[in-house]
Amino acid sequence: MAYTNTRAKQSQAGQLGFLADEEMGRLKVVGPGTDDDHVELIDAVTDQPLGMTVDGCEAAEDAVAVDMFGKGETKVGKMSGTVSKDEPLCPAVDGTGDIRKVPTDAGAYWLIGWALEDGADDQEIGFDDVKPRLVGAYDSDSGQFSLPAFAGDPTTPLESGLWYDLTNDRYRIRNGTALGTVQVVED
Repeated sequence: MAYTNTRAKQSQAGQLGFLADEEMGRLKVVGPGTDDDHVELIDAVTDQPLGMTVDGCEAAEDAVAVDMFGKGETKVGKMSGTVSKDEPLCPAVDGTGDIRKVPTDAGAYWLIGWALEDGADDQEIGFDDVKPRLVGAYDSDSGQFSLPAFAGDPTTPLESGLWYDLTNDRYRIRNGTALGTVQVVED
């Protein structure tokens, strides 16, 4: 994915500078915002996570540093619910910017990392990040994910731009509001 952020400033390795679309605290999962320069808290499964806020900000249009996902580094996030060590994590899709265990219920989830420790609700935990990718429900017995499941016909685009490409047998996401590109979501 090519980031076309014209205001991005490298503050530390793997961090990019953005403007916030809203107030956000530190260690929150964010995704593309209203345009290339902005980020917002994740509030839907169709919001592709980009990274975690470093310090947060107090208001919309404030600068915020984002530690980008996909570097295979240890990050810290605030739990929504509970998790056990070595379980997969995804963003909580409630607008809090917190992280949660990938559910065992059928659905589609953005895998962002693996828990390095047990965690309880509202607790900050360490996790190893991965390049975000869509997964389905997690089966802890087999250690496998099911295919992502979407409501409705998976062959037609959803309002968010997420669809299944039958020709290439891949899930794809279009984010025209922020990154303006079509990205193949790797499995």
